[in-house]
Amino acid sequence: MSLELGGKAPSIVTASADMDQAILGNLRGALFNSGQACGAYTRTFVHRSRADEFAERIAEAAKQMRVGHAMNEDTELGPLITRGQVDRVLSYIEGARAEGADLVYGGRVLAGDGLELGHFLEPAVLTNVEDHMRIAQEEVFGPVISILPFDDEDEAIARANASDYGLAAVVWTKDLVLAHTMAKRLRAGTVFVNLLPLIDPGAPWGGFGLSGWGREMGAFAIDEFTEPKGVFIGLES
Repeated sequence: MSLELGGKAPSIVTASADMDQAILGNLRGALFNSGQACGAYTRTFVHRSRADEFAERIAEAAKQMRVGHAMNEDTELGPLITRGQVDRVLSYIEGARAEGADLVYGGRVLAGDGLELGHFLEPAVLTNVEDHMRIAQEEVFGPVISILPFDDEDEAIARANASDYGLAAVVWTKDLVLAHTMAKRLRAGTVFVNLLPLIDPGAPWGGFGLSGWGREMGAFAIDEFTEPKGVFIGLES
């Protein structure tokens, strides 16, 4: 049996990150499928020396996203699945603000140009998010980017791992040695470096903790979905 049950993927933007790459990667990594993905980058840890720049630039990038019908080829952000899910995501945003986070962009229900006929929510960018907040602990499943500053890599790793989930994680850095070190220490079934979340059928997919049980795909999946059998035969001498 294999169960993939969700995630709270940390995205760690180090001081050495290519900021253009990190902005685009986190925008798409957090908002693909309108954030309704278990591997979405839902906790964005940014080195304090880059945090203000990152927040300003990703908020501006979020403003430029084209929200619309999922079958329109120009659309970059589609709808949420139900009105109930819209309300759920809004409750996370408002809860974070009540706990002290700052909403620097978005988080509104959209109408006009036919959007009122669907469940469209403006992408939200939150700063000053803290680890104890509900939005940083629970799976939101919506178009929300939560920014959490950090001071050094040891702190970032400890905070990234302080979650009940462990499906995926990503590191943004130009330092390959640091990338390998952080990837080894992150408690996640899959770690990306300078990449969007992707699934390769040749690689195992699954996580730690509440993210599930077992692994899908790759050679590991053969063991998950088959039963070993021992056969003993006695032959006359």
